[in-house]
Amino acid sequence: MGQEGGRRAGTQDVCGAVCLAAAARAVCDEMDATRREVASRAQLVYDRLCAPGTGIVPTTTAQVGDDRLPGLVSVLVCGVDSQTLVLKLDEAGYEVSAGSACSSGAAEPSHVLVAMGIPRKEAAGSLRISFDERVSREDLVGFCDALLTLVDACA
Repeated sequence: MGQEGGRRAGTQDVCGAVCLAAAARAVCDEMDATRREVASRAQLVYDRLCAPGTGIVPTTTAQVGDDRLPGLVSVLVCGVDSQTLVLKLDEAGYEVSAGSACSSGAAEPSHVLVAMGIPRKEAAGSLRISFDERVSREDLVGFCDALLTLVDACA
């Protein structure tokens, strides 16, 4: 039968539990400020990428901070296949995804975007850009510049 009534034998990791509690407390203390900063960085990305004339539009009209994950940017690159952009951005040192996380690796446009009413042809140009507080504003500006350069080259 073993210890703990046969459910999970062994010594409890008290030190690990105390460390986890301390880490959770530290994260919670900074969560609101971090959320605001990351949302501000997402807005910077939207403002740069979706400026008039870029051929890039957001996939939603909800504003950053309105029930949205702060470090998630979703855009449509008109007339350019997202898989091409993913590969080119990877070569430039940036990791992004095409479509939704639940269908990564699929060649089809995101079923989520199609369900939102975005035509399949437009949804085929979707990019999902995610980041957290460790990604600096400067890195995001560099990413935006790289993507805009690629979009210009593909046009």
